[in-house]
Amino acid sequence: MTTSILSVENLSVSIGAGKNKTDILKDVSFSLAPGKTLGIVGESGCGKSMTALAVMGLLPEGAQAAGQIVFHSRNLLELSAKDWTSIRGVRIAMIFQEPMTALNPVMTVGNQLGEMLIVHEGVSRNEARVAAIDLLTQVGIADPEARVDTYPHEMSGGMRQRVMIAMALACRPDILIADEPTTALDVSIESQILDLLLTLQQKHGMALLLISHNLAVISEMSDDVIVMYAGRVVESGPVTQVLGQPRHPYTRGLMSSIPDRNRQRERLPTIPGTVPPLRFRPVGCEFAARCPQAQDQCLIASVALRKLSDQHSIACLLP
Repeated sequence: MTTSILSVENLSVSIGAGKNKTDILKDVSFSLAPGKTLGIVGESGCGKSMTALAVMGLLPEGAQAAGQIVFHSRNLLELSAKDWTSIRGVRIAMIFQEPMTALNPVMTVGNQLGEMLIVHEGVSRNEARVAAIDLLTQVGIADPEARVDTYPHEMSGGMRQRVMIAMALACRPDILIADEPTTALDVSIESQILDLLLTLQQKHGMALLLISHNLAVISEMSDDVIVMYAGRVVESGPVTQVLGQPRHPYTRGLMSSIPDRNRQRERLPTIPGTVPPLRFRPVGCEFAARCPQAQDQCLIASVALRKLSDQHSIACLLP
């Protein structure tokens, strides 16, 4: 049995207090093993990115977190700001959704890469420049000796995303979090970026936490997957089971919404309604209002994850 490098247990995140308290995440649990990929899927507003920010120690100001995020036997929720400097960007790194806003527009990519190495590894500026060129080479950027002095706005979206990957890999992290790493990229560039992530994962033995709304990407890239809805995990398990034989009505709805050229229908199936505002979370199952199989008991109380097998779990009253 593979030992987990990251174990998230009953993670809850809220903003505000008293009557103004809003639960953003509720009892989120999952684990990630070395060298493996865990996918997180769900609609916008389901808590995918907030989960990643909690693991990175980057929750919004005023947010309160409870539960445990255990990394190498340390609960990250108990770390001081000083302790985080030895973890964030070094042991756990993240690729953010939009590289143009994540990169500093007034610094060359070489200086931004070098700054990581100077701060975390104490190398000289000359050594940092050489290392930056090597990192750009690793992520497949042509003519890295010239590109190291390029500013982000002088690069294409695909090249900026490669720079973000290079920055994330600069200190050889144990865990890489990729939050929608191919957003706004065309299909051919998306394929290149995903292939690059797989190649680098195999080369460095990293664990990968992959966040996406694209079920095809998750199916291709992941070993295991958790499906999130309204800040909760509603289904989890091996990707072959969860996406191959989905048991939760929400997961089935997501899968049926994937375009299929072999399916003879005039309109693409959709899930009616929208994710409920977290400020006004329903008393019962959060998905009940949109669920075609909802019953009276679904409106009474929320349902915790229950095991269908050793690895496959769902949060649903239905068999």
